[in-house]
Amino acid sequence: MRQIYEKIMTVPKIVIALPQNIAYGASMEMLLVSDFVIAKNGTKFAAPGAKLGVFPPVLVSIGPSIIAIKTPEDLL
Repeated sequence: MRQIYEKIMTVPKIVIALPQNIAYGASMEMLLVSDFVIAKNGTKFAAPGAKLGVFPPVLVSIGPSIIAIKTPEDLL
């Protein structure tokens, strides 16, 4: 996953993500490194893996500075 995130962040073009219905876990983290996210109305976002002890690295490291949340736990 790290290689995918790095590629998205370094590609010399604008990256637009279009999630539909749900974006959970790694797919939600992929949205955090995209330049623009245009979500279908009603799309749900969550990082439920953290409750299971799965460390969400992108969410924890850069998530709070990108999206308006106080702590990553707000998305559990």
